[in-house]
Amino acid sequence: MKTRTIKFLAVCGNGLGSSLIVKMILEGVLADLNVRGIVESTSVSQAAGMIPFADVIITSTAFFKGIESVLPKEKPVITCQNILDKEELTKRVQELIKEKFSD
Repeated sequence: MKTRTIKFLAVCGNGLGSSLIVKMILEGVLADLNVRGIVESTSVSQAAGMIPFADVIITSTAFFKGIESVLPKEKPVITCQNILDKEELTKRVQELIKEKFSD
């Protein structure tokens, strides 16, 4: 993988508890995958203002509809059935990085 830093935005319902947990899980996933990344977290209601600064959006399938209208078509989005499941998150992040950010 290139040595660039990938900016991730975790979008959850309230932007507080669950998104902070997702942020911590995602930071662990990135460390496990040896990927340089910055992870921010936000709520669905505040996502529109932060989406332009992220390279990748991560959210649950339940919250995706709440941000779908403000997502640029070219912006990569990872949706998970259970966004708190480290195994599912690892698999999805690994797939996206291989597809979008590999040499």
